[in-house]
Amino acid sequence: MKFIVAIYLMFNILFGQTNEFIFSQLYIPYGWVQINKSRNQNDSPSIFTKEIFGVAYQALMIKDTISAESKKIINIINNVENYDNIFTSSKLVSTSVISRKNNFVDAYQHLPVPIPFISDRHYIFRMNGFENKSNVIRWILLNKKDGDYSNYISQKEDSLSSAIYLDTGVGIWEVNKLEPNISEISYRLYMDTGGRLPKFLVEWLNKTAVNNVFADIKNASLN
Repeated sequence: MKFIVAIYLMFNILFGQTNEFIFSQLYIPYGWVQINKSRNQNDSPSIFTKEIFGVAYQALMIKDTISAESKKIINIINNVENYDNIFTSSKLVSTSVISRKNNFVDAYQHLPVPIPFISDRHYIFRMNGFENKSNVIRWILLNKKDGDYSNYISQKEDSLSSAIYLDTGVGIWEVNKLEPNISEISYRLYMDTGGRLPKFLVEWLNKTAVNNVFADIKNASLN
């Protein structure tokens, strides 16, 4: 039995942790290190990083308190059909809802990369949590080998030259009501951008992306 457990652990170390394992690590409150302690509290959110055993890159968390009702923020995050209008900081990114059920929504995103010699990225994510009126919404990247959307992805890849499909990534939105119109909002993210980009560039891109996404949700909530 110990031998089997050892083989399982070694497999995860060599080939990467699962998305569900990464989720569990994002939920754990300890291990987060704030990287902008010198920030002006009124001007910018708090940003944290976390090392996760067995994965290549740092996880990120961004947190702030804003003057908006928590229910409104949750509704904006859940409005995947309107993401192209919400995420104004990333105008090149396009989002298409594939399927919406009572308990989840599946959507496709294409991320054009306007940098020579770096391929576009694309993926399908599944978001849930909104169905039970929770204050937590989470999303997870779907593996294209699972089969549900294999034909859909194949058609996209036929039209996209050398685009890289991403399947290791998770995110957690949490919105806590502090007062009737005051909410604390946080966004935790882990994303492996695929390809052979150097680690420092991947982590810089992830920090830029999480800042932009958080700022767009915040701005939409304040309007």
